[in-house]
Amino acid sequence: MVSNGLDFLAIVSRPTLPSGRGPVGDYYGLHDLIGRHPEWRSLVLELNHRAIDIEWDEAGLRLIVPGHDAVNVGETTLALFLPVCLEIEETQLAAIDPNGPWPRFAVENWRPVSAYFESLLDRQRCLNRPSAVRATNNKMLQMDALRRAGFELPQSIVRRGFPSSGTLSGLPALVTKNVSEGGWKSPTEFSPARLVDTSDRTARSTRTDDEAWPTIWQEPFTSDRELRIYVMGDDVVTVELTRDPDVLDVRATNDGRPRATITELRPAWSDMAVAMTRTLGLDYAVLDAIPVGDSLHVLEANANGVWWFLPSDVGMTLQSRFHSWIEAEVRTSTRA
Repeated sequence: MVSNGLDFLAIVSRPTLPSGRGPVGDYYGLHDLIGRHPEWRSLVLELNHRAIDIEWDEAGLRLIVPGHDAVNVGETTLALFLPVCLEIEETQLAAIDPNGPWPRFAVENWRPVSAYFESLLDRQRCLNRPSAVRATNNKMLQMDALRRAGFELPQSIVRRGFPSSGTLSGLPALVTKNVSEGGWKSPTEFSPARLVDTSDRTARSTRTDDEAWPTIWQEPFTSDRELRIYVMGDDVVTVELTRDPDVLDVRATNDGRPRATITELRPAWSDMAVAMTRTLGLDYAVLDAIPVGDSLHVLEANANGVWWFLPSDVGMTLQSRFHSWIEAEVRTSTRA
């Protein structure tokens, strides 16, 4: 069996994964990128998408992907770990036929292999190591890491229901948002960040469905704009989003296509965005932030931020910069 040491191995979510706008497809344009570089030995590995095989022994872990030479993961020069969905069911290596024999048992036996695969990526040159991506995806771990590093974050509390004590309980209204990465309760129902005021809280006599699970509660900031700060290594690209006065979550404005433009970020804020990304152990991150006067309030960092919801010209600019960053990283890694 031929074992292929790759120049570039990209690990992403399956293209058929549903999102608010249909299947996610090739959401970073990686097939287009590697198509422009036939000189690269490369593979885009789409998790939980098709049947693959594996071999593991003292020589390492080899992935046998249909239509491709066997890939020795340990011989990969540069990897990229950017699944858009990090739920454990979506990040297993191989797709499991739900109508096949013992599908749950099959998943249980694939799971250790998938975990070992991620541990290998952690030990080699991998942009956005899986352990850092998963820790950032846990918003409580993320906020804890940033606070311990000395970054000032919005006052926050995680609990079920409106805070009944402490500093935040004295505010007339709070922003509440999901603890999990996802905003979709069902294929048709989106759960955006929302503003809850005291009158809403006191008008309820019983716990609502939304209080059946913990959520993040944060102090609100008033602004007509919001920033998405894309950090790609040392490159920082900032997108300014227009916020509608009556809609808190920009993802819910203009039918999911908020008005957006590329803008320049103050050097001090750009340096802070890079420093936060490094603190979280990431090479790539997208920070959600609201500027108010001379302050930039970073709401959260996303280890797998995308641009598909942005206007096409903005999205293409981001994709071009992202591809340029990957190309530079491949050149550096293959020369090392």
